[in-house]
This record gives sequence, structure tokens and C-alpha cells, in this order.
Amino acid sequence: FGLIEVDNTQMNFSFIDRSEKTLYQTTMKPRF
Repeated sequence: FGLIEVDNTQMNFSFIDRSEKTLYQTTMKPRF
């Protein structure tokens, strides 16, 4: 159960990282 929790948190972190990168790109593109 602990390992499953760790895997889920890692997946969530990677998903958040990807969404933040896309948001950063979309918000910074018009400025440049």
C-alpha cells in the first residue's frame, strides 16, 4: 500500500510539472 501511494504521488507530481510547463509556455509566448 505504501509503494502504491508513493507511485501515485510521483505520477501526480509529474502531471503537475507537465501542466505547469504548458501553462508557462502559453503565458510566456505572447510576451515574447
